[in-house]
Amino acid sequence: MIRAFIESEPPASVGAISSEANQGEARKGFRDEEVNRKIEQIIAYMMQHLNKPLPVARLAALANISPSHFFALFKRHTGCAPIDYFIRLRMRRACDLLGTTSLSVKEVAAVLGYNDQFYFSRVFKSVNHVAPSEYRAMMTDRSRTERNVAATSPEREDLASQQTGTEPIETHGWSDRMLNQKHRIARSKPECILR
Repeated sequence: MIRAFIESEPPASVGAISSEANQGEARKGFRDEEVNRKIEQIIAYMMQHLNKPLPVARLAALANISPSHFFALFKRHTGCAPIDYFIRLRMRRACDLLGTTSLSVKEVAAVLGYNDQFYFSRVFKSVNHVAPSEYRAMMTDRSRTERNVAATSPEREDLASQQTGTEPIETHGWSDRMLNQKHRIARSKPECILR
């Protein structure tokens, strides 16, 4: 066996070996991109179906991957299990609804596909560490006492404090840096920007 290997023809060139290795790496990169694309599609699907239960088997079938392999890939990509991720998406939406609408806890639960408002409340509390009704109360209190204001200069910070009674959540000391800081201001979602 060893003699057959020794007597066999050497590779045509070292370049041929490295070319094969590069092709393998390229295929692996393609697979990684494909997996990332599939996981992103599944997350988009989850976002569109927050009102329905989504078993891992169904999500795996949509990605055309076995359930166990899908579970591992999803966890590697997001850092948590698919169902945990889905529950967190649902609870994030619940927070949005509780903070921006007058829907009751029971109605929010129903919108998100929970038939039992008490089960919904337990899940909400396990994720957010506060009951849904307490969360709504906190958001109501916050909206009464805080205004989301961005200031582009120290003078405007003072004006914001005087006019709104609160400190701006985003401040920027130089107006010429405003364009560079635009993304930071946008992330804070201010009600107004004082220039």
